[in-house]
Amino acid sequence: MPTTRNQAQHPNRRAFLMSAGTLLATGTLAYSNALAQSAWPAKPIKLVIPFAPGGVTDTSGRIIAEYLGKRLGQQVVPDNRPGASGNIGSQVVASAEPDGYTLLFTTAGALAVAPAIAENMPYDPARDLLPVARALIMPEVLALHPSAGGGGLRSLQALIAYARANPRKLNYSTPGNATVPHLAAELFAQVAGIELVHVPYRGTGPAMQDLLAGHVQMMFVDVTVAQGPIRSGRLLGVVVGSPTRIASVPEVPTSAEAGLPGLLVSNWTGLLAPAAT
Repeated sequence: MPTTRNQAQHPNRRAFLMSAGTLLATGTLAYSNALAQSAWPAKPIKLVIPFAPGGVTDTSGRIIAEYLGKRLGQQVVPDNRPGASGNIGSQVVASAEPDGYTLLFTTAGALAVAPAIAENMPYDPARDLLPVARALIMPEVLALHPSAGGGGLRSLQALIAYARANPRKLNYSTPGNATVPHLAAELFAQVAGIELVHVPYRGTGPAMQDLLAGHVQMMFVDVTVAQGPIRSGRLLGVVVGSPTRIASVPEVPTSAEAGLPGLLVSNWTGLLAPAAT
């Protein structure tokens, strides 16, 4: 049956109108999404800290959360998820919605060390997390309880001499396996030729509490955590793992000054988000 010119073009006009409607709807949706994104944050943000309360990561994370809350106009809520050397909390963020409302504040150990030694990592930091900012870099200091070795261990060389004469009689606490303090202590034992006993905890806070109580003898710890107890005399600062002395504990010698120039250890913390954020 013959058709007129207008009738022949009608299907094309219809397709055009349908396409235009689809484009208009898509554009409206994109504009709405852009408005929603520009309004971020529209609700409180959860800041996951994968360690127990009381440690330097927890303390600094809470300070940053308070500051961010003031800057963003929304509450930033710290959420402690300790365990597995930071992997439990990190996995929470790695599997969270990438909407900007779940962030991670964690350490080098959980991100760089654990994946190299764990048999079954629940997530891949390089694939599943997006680095946002590095927050802190802190030298590690070897803090010793005054009663260690019966007392009298006032220098790194005295500590090494005692440990060599008494293998595995000294123990040290850490925030957990594969953390930077753990690796620092193992490096110390290796370069000094001594044997120590590792006592892992679920965070810096519990590890420091037992060190202060004398239940363990020593600990490599961020200088920001150790400086108070060292100043008050509750702990002895034996050595700091940095090339230069630290102003907050100026009496503590560097590793080179103490006779172990290879003992250079620092820790860092950073802010991350789910990878697709």
